[in-house]
Amino acid sequence: MCGRYFLALEIDQVIKSYNIKEKILGGIQIGENFPGSNIPVIIRKKGETFLTNILWGIKYLNKNIINGRFETVEEKPLFKGLLEYKRCIIPASSYFEWAQKGKVKEKMEISINDSNLISLAGIYGNFKDKSNNFYESVVILTVPAKDIESIHPRMPLIINKDLIEYWLDPSKSKIDKTLVLEKHYNHCFVRNNCENVEQISFL
Repeated sequence: MCGRYFLALEIDQVIKSYNIKEKILGGIQIGENFPGSNIPVIIRKKGETFLTNILWGIKYLNKNIINGRFETVEEKPLFKGLLEYKRCIIPASSYFEWAQKGKVKEKMEISINDSNLISLAGIYGNFKDKSNNFYESVVILTVPAKDIESIHPRMPLIINKDLIEYWLDPSKSKIDKTLVLEKHYNHCFVRNNCENVEQISFL
């Protein structure tokens, strides 16, 4: 899963990196991001790329749904149609997992080697709260972890740079999952120690 991530870049750097047309809405924050808060999200509308802020997590059956399984997401009624038409990217520098070390859990940071930007795959849409009011929310998609499954069995799906346009394009309603996963799993993982935090880096 992905329950917390970090964005080190300033918003202007994010805008430049993704060739974003403009920033819409306000209150876009950098730093460590948590479920239940508004997070920076990159979307495509009418052929243009925008940066906005969307609530991370869906309130559903007394739970806060923050992740969706990429393998089966389109089969879930809660996410109906979102993978086809509401794909997005969550810009991040790293994300965190907690590995069990005996009786304690150790915070682990996962990032891409020699890069301060990764593109986490997400889907977003409109949902109803308990008062039947609509709100917009985003979840981060996850896939089975490889090479780092000792930390956690799942990890966020990472969209390669050469697939960003493809992923964001809402006219492509049928995503080639095999291609997306192949690009994701092409990464090699390197384990480094960083003070009290063990850092896993993508090559």
